[in-house]
Amino acid sequence: MTPVPDPHPPAGAPPGAERTLASYALFVRRHRRLLVAAALVGVVLGLLVQLSKPERFTSSADVVLVSTTTRGGGSGEYRDTTIDSALQQLRSQEVLGRAAARMDYPGGSAGLGRDLIARPVPNSRIVRLSVSALAPATAVEAVTNVVDSLLEVRRSAIEAETQRRKQSVGGQLAAVNRELDRLNLVVVQGEDPAGSNDRTVGGRFLIEQRGYLRGEQAALATLRPDPGYVAQPPTVPTDGARTGLAVTMASTLTVAVVAAVTLAAARSWLRGPAERPGSTGPDAVGPADVGPAAVGLQGPGNPDQGSTDPRTHDPGTPHPGTPDPGGPR
Repeated sequence: MTPVPDPHPPAGAPPGAERTLASYALFVRRHRRLLVAAALVGVVLGLLVQLSKPERFTSSADVVLVSTTTRGGGSGEYRDTTIDSALQQLRSQEVLGRAAARMDYPGGSAGLGRDLIARPVPNSRIVRLSVSALAPATAVEAVTNVVDSLLEVRRSAIEAETQRRKQSVGGQLAAVNRELDRLNLVVVQGEDPAGSNDRTVGGRFLIEQRGYLRGEQAALATLRPDPGYVAQPPTVPTDGARTGLAVTMASTLTVAVVAAVTLAAARSWLRGPAERPGSTGPDAVGPADVGPAAVGLQGPGNPDQGSTDPRTHDPGTPHPGTPDPGGPR
């Protein structure tokens, strides 16, 4: 059969576009039962896979990370003043490795890092740490070890920074004292009287600098490292959960539908070009080939069927197969 083109194609449509879309729509309609069945199978498989996953229990703790300073607003301010720096410490091998080694966590530090979630609380210095594990006791022990390891590492870092700052301030104070001693010696010996005014200004600056350094040295001597504290200790979880429902359902549904489409396309390909999706050849099956209208619109080139078009049919010539009114009754 020769397909009859649409007499009113959409404006701007490429040649054969409507034909291709129609053939795909017909392909989906023919195999709708298979596609619906595949979708149902995908949903059922997704539920079975999700139910087969073990439950995981999550325990959380809130930690307040203190920003320690050696002297408010001064040059001795401790550098770790942001939550981001603390989160970088949290994800370090030093913290995770120490926490995982204390309890022989499954998968070691890498496994603990995958099961650990850190969420900063907005407009505060609080970080909520959560660990998800297969057993409630494991989750509580893991988050406790992570908190302890984080505070220990931060305390060690603060102590190391404080010691470094003490040495720096001590060196600067010794240099200032030496310079003041030199100026005093010059004044006592009466050398360079013309530069006495410069020595006076320089001496005043050095004296101010010495007072500042002595104050910072005293602050460093009394500073106690405060890395933070636990605001909300972890509790034993009672309810478990199976995570990844949306991902599991989407994956199984996609696989099932793709398999059904592949099977339907293979069957249509084996049956012939008339059922292939997207086929636009003379043997393609489309909406124009369905119904009696397509049969009645065949041209005079078909010896088995006459034309019913009044513009091309001679009224004096009877249709093939029509009895002659003047013939024998």
